[in-house]
Amino acid sequence: MKEGYAKGIDDKFYPDAPVKRAELAKLIVKVLNLGELEVLSTDIFSDVDDQTVADKDVREAIQVLKNLKIVSGLNGKFYPATEITRGQTARIIAEALEAPAKLAPAESAA
Repeated sequence: MKEGYAKGIDDKFYPDAPVKRAELAKLIVKVLNLGELEVLSTDIFSDVDDQTVADKDVREAIQVLKNLKIVSGLNGKFYPATEITRGQTARIIAEALEAPAKLAPAESAA
């Protein structure tokens, strides 16, 4: 919490509390510095706007993961307030760890 990766509730950390999809998106993007990758897209989820997701950093994190094709949502929606499963978390982490390498220019053969 001190590093700003997680807010907690009332300045307390609840490790057994369920994690929402939006919370994981922000955590992954922040920890892996994915927000610094240059990926341009205006394609957004229909349920991610300032009315449904108040935190601008969370909205941007969700957009980064979508732009990097780490998350695809369902029927054009991300469902940011839905609890994320362990399986979904594992897949997102695995994809996020590979994202910078996928964007790096291929080294030319000598």
